[in-house]
Amino acid sequence: MKKLILLALTLFAYQANATVHTVNNAPNGGAQFTTINDAINAAVMGDTIYVHGSPLIYAAFTVTDKKLTIMGPGWAPQKNNAVRAIVASAIIRNSNASIPTKTSNGTEIQGLVFNGAVSISLNSSADVPVLNMRIDRCEFRGGIDIVHSASNYI
Repeated sequence: MKKLILLALTLFAYQANATVHTVNNAPNGGAQFTTINDAINAAVMGDTIYVHGSPLIYAAFTVTDKKLTIMGPGWAPQKNNAVRAIVASAIIRNSNASIPTKTSNGTEIQGLVFNGAVSISLNSSADVPVLNMRIDRCEFRGGIDIVHSASNYI
């Protein structure tokens, strides 16, 4: 029983180190970053990136070898603040299977609107599948392209 409690506390402490990064591309938006890619570059495994709603379209972003949670306000936010986070497109990929600690497996994307296609595990024939992704409350205007032998998507 003591080992189970120690394991639970260790996992809780690991999750407590996760950082939330904020992104807003509107002038005087008040966030830490103005592009999603800048926030992704600053993030480490397990971090959350919150993308504010904006009247401007966000540039495309790429997640490579990092498990992140990327959240926007949703495809149908509250009417008193109906600004959505519209993104040009996105790529989520794993570049190298030989480093198991550097993986995009388990990445979550929530509440974004994508004008262009979202590609998962699509960059080169050397990519390995991204597994166990969760995509929630998103709108896909350009479609979603899941390639290779990807599995366990919600």
